[in-house]
Amino acid sequence: LATANTILKLKAHKDYIRCGAVSKSSDDLILTGSYDHTIKMIDARANSIVVSVDHGEPVENVLLFPSANMFISCGGNSIKIWDVLKGGKLMKTLINHHKTVTSLAFSNNYKYLLSGGLDR
Repeated sequence: LATANTILKLKAHKDYIRCGAVSKSSDDLILTGSYDHTIKMIDARANSIVVSVDHGEPVENVLLFPSANMFISCGGNSIKIWDVLKGGKLMKTLINHHKTVTSLAFSNNYKYLLSGGLDR
């Protein structure tokens, strides 16, 4: 930020990037979600995509667990939990909303997940 110079540029998505998260365990792991329906995990050290998954609908938000071994995405009326260590394997799909889920947050101890959507 101090120099305003670009330090990394990687074309990873085919539509607008809607959200992103940086790993708490490594500043080099960046998670992005896009309206192209995909979530990408980028390793800034290697300047490459290390995991890519298809949420199935435009992605509104992503959360990354502190260990960076799992992440959560939301879009459409679903929330999906993914396992990074298994190459982005879908572990669970939650459908608790009737309209688009737009936001996600962890509780302070990462035990609970809060979601918000257009269904109020």
